[in-house]
Amino acid sequence: MLPALIHRVAFASLCLCLLSAQAVTQAPWFEYDLVAIQKRAPAFTQGLEFYQGDLIHSSGLVGQSFIERLPHPDNSQTEPHWRLGLSAPIFAEGSSVFKGNVYLLSWRHNTGWRLNPKTGQVLDQFRYQGQGWGLTHNDTHLIRSDGSEHLYFHRAPDFELDSTLTVSRNGQPLRKLNELEFAEGYIWANIWQTNTIVAIAPTTGEVVGQLDLSRLVPKEAYKDPDNVLNGIAYDASTGHYWLTGKRWQHWYRIDINLPEVM
Repeated sequence: MLPALIHRVAFASLCLCLLSAQAVTQAPWFEYDLVAIQKRAPAFTQGLEFYQGDLIHSSGLVGQSFIERLPHPDNSQTEPHWRLGLSAPIFAEGSSVFKGNVYLLSWRHNTGWRLNPKTGQVLDQFRYQGQGWGLTHNDTHLIRSDGSEHLYFHRAPDFELDSTLTVSRNGQPLRKLNELEFAEGYIWANIWQTNTIVAIAPTTGEVVGQLDLSRLVPKEAYKDPDNVLNGIAYDASTGHYWLTGKRWQHWYRIDINLPEVM
């Protein structure tokens, strides 16, 4: 009797595992329309966000890092309204405008800066634990990525950590979360070293949709493996998203076809 009982238990466990696997919701692939392409000055883009019709744009690399305020990509003027350089050894990362201030992260120096969005003047510095990658915000918190499967929710203006969210796709932790944008109720994230952007439910951390931007890559014709898709900015005035990549030569304006129910 014992071998038969063991067999039945093992069979039941296998069935439960199969049922659990079948119950995992698969994140759908969204369709999108490419609306416009604009030339840009190539930069190692780390952060991108619209502010009052302009772009707040941060760029990395040691000795070459900066943050700037650029005219809208549709504007014929391309010179920045202001630009702030960061000297070595700082490697600038994500940036976001929250409660009237620009917040900028560094990669490995556990240091960030708060700036005046009109002038680029540094107002103060803040500290945090861990790496800085992408940065965005919802109505209450700044949201940071660090290349792992975690997102970190920070208070302003002191950048104190309030909570952590674990991101999963199809039931598995999703790592390499990079540049971020909060728009239309979701946290959008570039997945480093891929041509994929995902939409994350901010309460559960579940990926509810994804975009394959591979058709944008051939136009850039880059050879350096670091020059990946990176940079998401939502233009609320049109409902479109502007995308770019590290050292890419263009801005891409897309219209994402979101399903009515997600």
